[in-house]
Amino acid sequence: PADRAAVFVPADKEQWIGVRTAPVEVRDLEVLVRASARVSYDPDLYAALAEHREVLAARERGGERSEELLRSSRLRLAQFGLSEAQMDRMAREGGAGLLAGTGPGLVYVQVYEDEAGVVKPGQSVDLTSPALPGKTLTGRVESLDRVVDPATRTLRARVRVADGADRLRPEMYLEAVIHVSLGKRLAMPKEAVIDTGLRRIVYVKTEPGHYSPREVTLGREGEDAYEVLDGVNAGDEVVASAQFLIDSESRLKAVVAPAAGGHAHD
Repeated sequence: PADRAAVFVPADKEQWIGVRTAPVEVRDLEVLVRASARVSYDPDLYAALAEHREVLAARERGGERSEELLRSSRLRLAQFGLSEAQMDRMAREGGAGLLAGTGPGLVYVQVYEDEAGVVKPGQSVDLTSPALPGKTLTGRVESLDRVVDPATRTLRARVRVADGADRLRPEMYLEAVIHVSLGKRLAMPKEAVIDTGLRRIVYVKTEPGHYSPREVTLGREGEDAYEVLDGVNAGDEVVASAQFLIDSESRLKAVVAPAAGGHAHD
């Protein structure tokens, strides 16, 4: 960056200000998708499941047009993001869990469309509520709507809560944290990044005591690390503490150096 310059920090000063570096490395990266949630009976889904249950019963009896009706029923349920196995299982349960207190609870989590791409069935979810102080319920994502709500720009994820579902009540509000594994990604510690509001800057150790500013492009934010898209490479060492002191000296040097050059020219 033009407004920053490479700096040298003597070993004794490094120790005094507490300089610590950390590696940029390929690692397992988990991100946390935070969203609001609500315990709710879904009448449209309940009706679609009731219809599907009747169609399954008709097919077992060998009723006419049963396969055609089954395809139609499954198409309707597919709009709720359910797989065929989930459709059949939920229909057999007779909608148990769609009403709080009647079985394994279903919680509806409002996921923003820009985060929906990483939310998948099977991911674990932590749920908390002011109505349940000190209690964290756990569940798993069961399905995700395929249509974005145009008013909120969210998709609804259905989360099945097995442990503590009896504590849930219809229309209860909750906070959800979905644990999303991104697999192996190039990442760096969050504390290494200086966010100016316009850019993200890190300081790379190029040799003992020498630090060079780099502008980086970051991807998703994990609990303790950022995904790195550009600006540094695997194996680079970035400053993870005292970076603001180094940044201050870097910016000062960038201002002083051109001024000194101008005087020498006069």
